[in-house]
Amino acid sequence: MNALVLDGHSRAAVEVLHALTDRSVAVDVASERDCLAFQSRRIRNRLRQPQVEQTGAAFIEWLRKVDRESPYALIVPSSEMSLYPFLTLGESDPLKKKAVLPSSESLRTALNKLLTLETALKLQIPVPRTRFVSPGAVIPESDSYPVVLKPISSLVQNGHFEAVRPVVAKDECQRKRHLESMLKKCAVLQQEHVAGRGIGVEMLYCHGKLVWHFAHERLHEGYGSPGLGSGSTYRRSITPSAALLRHSKELLDALKWHGVAQVEFKVADDGRCWLMEINPRFWGSLALAIDSGVDFPWGLLCLALGNQLPPQPDYKIHHYTRHLSADLNWLWTRVVRQGDSKAFVESLRLLRPLIGAETWDHFDWKDHVLFQDLSNFFSEKMRSARKQLSVARRRRLALKMHKENLRKLVGSGRTAGKWLFLCYGNICRSPVAASIAKQLYPQTDICSAGFYPVARRGCPDHVQQVAQRYLIDLSGWSSTRVDVDMVRQADAIFLHDIRDFENFCGQFDGHKDKVLFLGQFADKPTLEIRDPYLSDDKETADIMRVVSESVRGLKAKLVPGASPGTHLTRPTEAIAEQAEKMTLR
Repeated sequence: MNALVLDGHSRAAVEVLHALTDRSVAVDVASERDCLAFQSRRIRNRLRQPQVEQTGAAFIEWLRKVDRESPYALIVPSSEMSLYPFLTLGESDPLKKKAVLPSSESLRTALNKLLTLETALKLQIPVPRTRFVSPGAVIPESDSYPVVLKPISSLVQNGHFEAVRPVVAKDECQRKRHLESMLKKCAVLQQEHVAGRGIGVEMLYCHGKLVWHFAHERLHEGYGSPGLGSGSTYRRSITPSAALLRHSKELLDALKWHGVAQVEFKVADDGRCWLMEINPRFWGSLALAIDSGVDFPWGLLCLALGNQLPPQPDYKIHHYTRHLSADLNWLWTRVVRQGDSKAFVESLRLLRPLIGAETWDHFDWKDHVLFQDLSNFFSEKMRSARKQLSVARRRRLALKMHKENLRKLVGSGRTAGKWLFLCYGNICRSPVAASIAKQLYPQTDICSAGFYPVARRGCPDHVQQVAQRYLIDLSGWSSTRVDVDMVRQADAIFLHDIRDFENFCGQFDGHKDKVLFLGQFADKPTLEIRDPYLSDDKETADIMRVVSESVRGLKAKLVPGASPGTHLTRPTEAIAEQAEKMTLR
């Protein structure tokens, strides 16, 4: 028997490959690019699958061609990317039967999060409170935060397929910014944020009848935004509650499902649950089901061949599997970077394989996929370490240059000449810094600009609101792109971070002797004043406080006759109060 596994770049593809070859099935793996699965010694052939365009016609034509050359008993779409072309096929098409897929209507419902939720509501399955926001519509208000913003589908078609990730918005400004960005690509679901454990119920159906089921609990999540359908790096098998099993079965029964699917839930500590979505394909944690005793790839092959399946397997409960490289990264982040003592205890559970309670994704003594994965992981960590050392070196050189340029500027006596404030976009930090400087130092010629290639951009709403606390009106702001004339004419050029410095050196390397880092004049000197473009209100206010401190700090160093510690502006609270009164008038 031969099988074809599509989307070899997915983690599920490796597990399907191992499971089927364990059953003496010859497996070909296809991918758009070189991938981890291609490193396996078990593959019969490595195929280059074409990119899926909007219609999927070229992909289907390619698939028919390879199936004619080497007829397959089973075709496995391992990701949503290759699922979409199957929607165009008739229900009796041989390719669709070999892929063991439900009807196009049912598959389309599972791929569309709005249709999934509507189906669940009809069945009285609990879902988070949700509002549908279509492109071009007025952005609705939200009465609570945080909120979750989800694309209507994980892949959107805009001439080509593009992945759009869900996000959590902590406040109104973040919500509007994310919505504006996402609505340019697709419709969006705005959902209440429900807290709880991620539970997946996996099922195998035969023409509308449940055959097998399995369930797992996510313990560590490491991809994208945790809790938003991002992949798990560590998980365990569980017995699903009666409610979760009932809801999953009701949903897939209503869709007359055929093949495999994962139904995702959030479950609170008090037992309440909410449906998140359906994954109509093999899932990233497939290794756990196989290692626990439910061999879904083999079950799918039996359906494709028309063979009768044995009854529901008795699988191991509280068996653990780990995506080792990704989970090492999860542990490293929390133990080393965040100092999380609980995560340190978690790291001791790496010893569970010694007692047979845990297995690792892709592990096989006869294959070296896991070892290649770990090699890639440690190589990436080495590259990251070298990059960090390089950044540290550049920071030391930048600080040395700042001190030398400051000494020369003070010695030249031209400290109150012409100042240029630069940041990346000239819509957040530099216009605020320049505006505050104009209030404080009227005798100095002051301007601002940015490196972003597109000019005449407005200032974000959340930055405008913070700027009002300093009596700065940026409602009509229009950004400017820095040019060589601005640089030549400036006596001092103030940058906000190392990224600005690298951009400056790339374009105006001959004028580095004018560069100073604005954050070095703050109460607590720093080389990095972060870009608040994607920050929430509190973070933006903190960043602008540092900008204000830094601009005030210039007085002690660069303005003749000034004494250290003198403040030329009123406290931020007083300014904010006056700004509020002015707004009321």
